[in-house]
Amino acid sequence: MRLFKYLSFVFMIMVLARCGGGQSTGDQATETNNAAVEVKPAITLPTLKDPCEILSAADITALGGFQTSNDGKANLISSDTWKVCDFLVDKKGLSISLKRYDDGIIERKGVASTYQKILAMEDDLTRIEVPNAPGDQAIFTYGQTNNPGRPYSYLLQWRYGNHTEGQMTMTYSDKQKADELLSRLVKIAEKLDE
Repeated sequence: MRLFKYLSFVFMIMVLARCGGGQSTGDQATETNNAAVEVKPAITLPTLKDPCEILSAADITALGGFQTSNDGKANLISSDTWKVCDFLVDKKGLSISLKRYDDGIIERKGVASTYQKILAMEDDLTRIEVPNAPGDQAIFTYGQTNNPGRPYSYLLQWRYGNHTEGQMTMTYSDKQKADELLSRLVKIAEKLDE
């Protein structure tokens, strides 16, 4: 019996020492339970749209002002969180993608931060913010790259908060009128936004 009392006393001292000494174990348990209650619910977002299902060849030619287009084909990298559709318009590639980001990036506001970094970049490409495009923020990047054969690149990207991003990319062997191409790409982006 004495051994039991002694072991109980030692056990109680060990528990007190481990739990912070002067603080009662009941208070600590309450703090731990309160911390566990502060779990944030997962962000619920609508299903990610698929550009290949939304845009037809007729949409691309009518909205984008192109002469010809094929029906879009899903790119092999497409997944549940990243839908990529490739079109052949006027013998040039047009790639359209929509991407959904995970809760960690959404909470850190990673997409908005990346857009600010893109706008601040200094290199041979021109970057402008596009106020009339869909989403909360849009950037049009264009200029000459080191890509042999198709050195002129045009990229429209837009974001919805920090959860979804859209992109349209075209490359050309010759320089295009950037403002005209931007206007055409914005019309296509608006169709995706419906």
